[in-house]
Amino acid sequence: MRYLSNRRALQVLEPLRTSRTLFVFDFDGTLAPIVARRANAVMPGTTRALFMRLASLATTAVISGRSVLDLHERLKVQPDYLIGNHGLEGLPGNAALLRRAQTLCATWRQQLEYAWCEMPHEGIEVEDKQYTLAVHYRLAPDARRARRTVVCALTQLRPVPLFVPGKKVINVLPPGAPSKGDALLHLLQRTRARQALFIGDDDTDEAVFELDDPRVITVRVGRKRTSCAQYYLRHQAEIDKVLRYLTQRSGTSTPI
Repeated sequence: MRYLSNRRALQVLEPLRTSRTLFVFDFDGTLAPIVARRANAVMPGTTRALFMRLASLATTAVISGRSVLDLHERLKVQPDYLIGNHGLEGLPGNAALLRRAQTLCATWRQQLEYAWCEMPHEGIEVEDKQYTLAVHYRLAPDARRARRTVVCALTQLRPVPLFVPGKKVINVLPPGAPSKGDALLHLLQRTRARQALFIGDDDTDEAVFELDDPRVITVRVGRKRTSCAQYYLRHQAEIDKVLRYLTQRSGTSTPI
């Protein structure tokens, strides 16, 4: 992984403004800082202004674990595409899969409520996003113990879900659900973009980082040796540096 440390390093992004490019971002930890309570997550004003500028110049998308409705309320900016629930929600043509996912999530939610009656679960919260579940343990007094409790409960779910771990959270998805990588490839085809830039921060974004596609340039917020991302930023606040570079450069010789 190469650090996008300064303007010279950012020049690797220069080709993105000379052809049709799709710019894709995760939300939490990327466009917005990670917070203890997910309901308090908000995109800083400077980031929002820069993102709005980029959205006015190029095709943009947000692919997040949050629901599409939740993203609408938090972004206050309308990108070209909003994809929620880790790639499951927001793509055309998957109505049958969404109905099945909704039924499965209701079943799993009931099973988890029964499981909590038999084990301590202080600080553990189940977020029902209609088509997926997210079991958070960020507020637990003992994160390791809470994670063991969550894993124990989740392994009892039937039918067996697809599990996607994240930062102090384990996501519960229906088997066969499209990933963030699947969603990005779908958007590439739909928009007929020549290439894409994707910036994310979590293990849930590895589905994009792992893509073996020369059209996709990947950046991870926070360095991780085991990540497949090509580049990294040290902190979430550095996203402004990337957005500013892209929007400033786009106004010079050749538009995005």
